[in-house]
Amino acid sequence: MSIVALIRDARADEAFALEALQRRASDVWEEYRAQLAAHPDAITPPHQAIAEGRVRVAVDAAGRRLGFSTVLPVHDRRCELDDLFVEPEWMRRGVGRVLVDDLATRAHTAGASYVDVIANPNALGFYTRLGFQVTDETSTRFGVAPRMTLALPRHGSDAAAIADLMKRFLRTVSFEQGEQPNYGNLANLFIPAARLIRNDGTSPEISTIDEFVRDRQAAFDAGELTTFNETELSARTEMFGNIAHRFSPYAKRGMTTRGPIDVRGVISTQFVRTPDGWRISSMAWDDERSGLSLGAAPG
Repeated sequence: MSIVALIRDARADEAFALEALQRRASDVWEEYRAQLAAHPDAITPPHQAIAEGRVRVAVDAAGRRLGFSTVLPVHDRRCELDDLFVEPEWMRRGVGRVLVDDLATRAHTAGASYVDVIANPNALGFYTRLGFQVTDETSTRFGVAPRMTLALPRHGSDAAAIADLMKRFLRTVSFEQGEQPNYGNLANLFIPAARLIRNDGTSPEISTIDEFVRDRQAAFDAGELTTFNETELSARTEMFGNIAHRFSPYAKRGMTTRGPIDVRGVISTQFVRTPDGWRISSMAWDDERSGLSLGAAPG
């Protein structure tokens, strides 16, 4: 079962709940507890940001708040991530990654070319895995922190938007030891009727998005899949009007109860332009015959 069921705008009546969530998340870092206790004003209810529509909340299927993000208004084609906090029990389970994907998509739509963040030094690895790069450092009331920047696809470039969509797919299916994948976020990348087709055997194995997510989540929940990483080795994209095709040699590595995954192959991906931007309409792949592959999944 996926963790994040929905990312929505924050409501005015949950400002104090989000303040409490931020305090719980901040208390995870022992080195900051004394400073936060001495400066309780460092965390306040985000009333103004909520009123301006700048706070997004990740919730599960039961409506429980898992985390939230706050951004500053886009200025000079840049968007600043002001806050990103996840409930301690849901950390390292994909919630933060989905919130960053959400704000990056919205920032790009609003005309931004970059997302900036002053990162907690403890979160440097998290932001680096999402594509942020350290560009400077700055002083905060709690010490020196890195300033990091994520370059967004060039606004108005279909080729860049398609490349970013493929990157987001690969990032969503990849996870490190101890992390929880968030396969449920894949639905945001595909059209509802999309199909995923594995064709490295005697006949194609065709899945809907729901079937793909169900099978992958079951493998993770059963402990059969513990790490996974898939990368594009190269790509060729062809476009005509509102349709596009991308041909991508790839490598995937991971660990299962049956042994390591170390496979190369090729993905053929089709894209269509929708009112919400480019989405994947189908994806077909064929693995090389050597190495161990995880059934019914390109990632």
